[in-house]
Amino acid sequence: MRKIGFLFATVMVLVGCQAPNSTLVYTCDIDQSINQISHERNGSFTFPTAAPIAKVFFFNDVINIRDFEVGEYAGFPLNESKEQHRVESIKDFNVVINKGDYYHDDGHIVEIVSPKQKTISLFLIDRLTGKTNSLQFLTDCKKEYVVLKSRGHDHEHNFKKEHPILKNSE
Repeated sequence: MRKIGFLFATVMVLVGCQAPNSTLVYTCDIDQSINQISHERNGSFTFPTAAPIAKVFFFNDVINIRDFEVGEYAGFPLNESKEQHRVESIKDFNVVINKGDYYHDDGHIVEIVSPKQKTISLFLIDRLTGKTNSLQFLTDCKKEYVVLKSRGHDHEHNFKKEHPILKNSE
């Protein structure tokens, strides 16, 4: 019986299945020239200028980025592109979504995850002008899974002891 369990776990790892208590994370390089453009436009999608990498978390197939200067960004559900097409709502950049990319485009916010190119792109668009108020381009994204550890019933007690703000309030 142990051999069957080990074989099943090995097959799941080889096939690429994620563990039940894990989340998908991409570690990406921050394109510094695009980050600078976003800074110049006082954009929401800006990282500190010294930051070389960003971590992008996926929860329920939605992008989550915690390290922007203005705080955390939680995106929208992504659709898979069945064919290549240009993003018409963006007037100041030529943005193309390729077949097989995952994207969200509501005319105001565009998110593109390209597994083949290993890139993640974000655009915040002024609906009146079609110009990009904020943008971000992450490159050389490496996929990994992070296992989330459960602490069971003792979670709240341990959290208060470890968390510096709550520790002082006891």
